[in-house]
Amino acid sequence: MNISIIIAAYNSEQYIERCITSIFKSDFQDFEVIIINNGSHDKTLSILKKLQKNYPIILIQNNVNNGASVARNRGAKKATGKLLFFLDHDTAIDPNCLNEIYNFFSKKSVGAAQCKLVTPSGEIDSLGHFISYIGFPYEIGYEKESDVNEPFKVLGAKTAGLIIRVSVFNNVGGFDEDYVISAEDTDISWRIWLAKSSLYSLPTAIVVHYASNQKKQTSAYRTRILYEGSKNLINIILKNADIYRLSFLLPLNIVAWIGLSIKFLITFDMQSAMAIHNGIRWNVSHIHETWGKRMANYYDGKVVVLNKEVLFGHISCIDLIKKGWRWGMHV
Repeated sequence: MNISIIIAAYNSEQYIERCITSIFKSDFQDFEVIIINNGSHDKTLSILKKLQKNYPIILIQNNVNNGASVARNRGAKKATGKLLFFLDHDTAIDPNCLNEIYNFFSKKSVGAAQCKLVTPSGEIDSLGHFISYIGFPYEIGYEKESDVNEPFKVLGAKTAGLIIRVSVFNNVGGFDEDYVISAEDTDISWRIWLAKSSLYSLPTAIVVHYASNQKKQTSAYRTRILYEGSKNLINIILKNADIYRLSFLLPLNIVAWIGLSIKFLITFDMQSAMAIHNGIRWNVSHIHETWGKRMANYYDGKVVVLNKEVLFGHISCIDLIKKGWRWGMHV
């Protein structure tokens, strides 16, 4: 088996059939599909059982949703392929996508890659991401050097279309299960680089991402995202950044989160401000565990210092400030 496709599905009744159907329409057929029903309470399970009658799907049932990282790691343990292809349930792949993936990994000794994620209307959702000088990831589209169809290096990939060699996945220990939602993809991507492997954007492998900008922004959902986002991004920096980058990324990231929490306090949104406070506090109370994970990143006893272009990309400081300002104003 060459490619193991792993999908963590949670309340996916609107998307999962389209996702599975697109996979089995692929030109490339040397693959297996592993789906983890991650505690869904809609019709996802019944739809998957119906699809099993027509397609050779490996179905794993999680009665409780402990996060996508836990589900993906469980799926990876079942996989028999040389490549692990992680998809979100709200995606559909191009018929030639698997061919492009197989050919790329056959010719290049890379550790991981991200597909080109597009919206249903064909606009670029993501070609990968880097991080800013204050520690927040930023997505890239067809800008400057990325306005080509040739693969290029990126720091991070979205799990909506992430491929990792199974040997590299096992070497870095899979997804960090402390990350329930948000930024688990940035973390594993950074650790792939720290393991002296590499990650590329693969623009010729196309995945349609249907619900990318259609998340239900309920108050409870936003509070959860703010908590997990602040917790995980601070933790990623603590765990993965070399000492020099840590010296400015960590304080600037914390200051940015505090600034955002002050904005919420001014607008009397105490719930959102408290979510950020709790995310920061989590890192204080878990510093011992984080230090252990940091030490585990020294795969051969040496610190890996990432190239500036791999970590931060080529975007100008002005453009980064504009992106950050727009994000802060719309949160």
